[in-house]
This record gives sequence, structure tokens and C-alpha cells, in this order.
Amino acid sequence: MYHPLRSRPTARRPRVGDVAPDFEAVTTHGRIRLHSWAGNRWSVLIPLADLGGLDSAADLRRAAVLLPEFRARLVQPLGLALGAEVDFGDTAAPFPIAADPEGRAAALYGLAGAEAGTVFVLDPARRIRLVLTYPTGRPRDFGEVLQFIESLQASDARARASNDDWKGFQYATLGCW
Repeated sequence: MYHPLRSRPTARRPRVGDVAPDFEAVTTHGRIRLHSWAGNRWSVLIPLADLGGLDSAADLRRAAVLLPEFRARLVQPLGLALGAEVDFGDTAAPFPIAADPEGRAAALYGLAGAEAGTVFVLDPARRIRLVLTYPTGRPRDFGEVLQFIESLQASDARARASNDDWKGFQYATLGCW
């Protein structure tokens, strides 16, 4: 059986610009296929190594608190419970959490247990636009993830790069000297 803390990834981790690997899973909101579920919206894939652990619970709470902010940006989060069945009664997240008991989705995304602090941001074309990995023991900063998403959406809308210290819909003007 797959165990996220002992297993090694079997596939290359997808890189920014790659089409996100598609998978099918049972979630707390029913069965989904990632690409169909994502539709033409932005998505955030949140791998969770230990669904019952404190770190995963804290990440789920932070993501749930910011769910209105995700929705305002037309972004839908999806939790991915690595190496676990999802207990539908115990999981109260307002967004789906997919069970990955055999580690198939984890393998597609090149995840090992120590890398469960990774966040993948997918655009409406199902391309990976951001892979952000936090060190073990450091909680994920979903405010930071939202800022990255705003910057990516703004860059797409305006065909411009964002400033390095970009804070909400300020655009860089790149000129020639």
C-alpha cells in the first residue's frame, strides 16, 4: 500500500507550463476527473500528507477561511489526501478533498510525503502556472498563493509582467532605454 512518507515519486514532477496531469478520484463532493471538474476556471491543488494531522488540518482551515477570496478570483481549491481514504463524515472542508489511497495522483505529480507542502496552481487551459513548495513544518501561506494568482491573472489580462513587489492590480511598464 502507498504511504506518503515512505514512498518515492515515480514520475517527473510537472513543471510550470506543462499540462496538469489528469486523474479521477472520489472526493468529499462526489467523483471527479480533474480536467472536467476544473472546466474553464483556475484551480489550486493542495496535497495533504496526513489528513488527520495538525498541519493538514491547519492548512484546510486557512484555505477554507480564504474560500471567498478564491471564489472572488474564480479559483476553486481541491485538496488531495495522499495515501488516505477520505472519511466523508470527519472532513468539513467547504471544497472537495480527493482521496488518493493508492498514490496514483501523487505519482502523477511527482510527490513524496516530504513534499506535501506543495501547492499547484492550474489555469483555465489546465496548464500548471505555479508550483510552490513550503519547507516541512511551515504552513502554506494561502494569502501568498492568492497574490500569485492575482498577478498571473493580471498578467494574462494585460499581457504585461507584474512588478517584483506587486500588490494587487499594479502593473509594470517595461520600456526600452
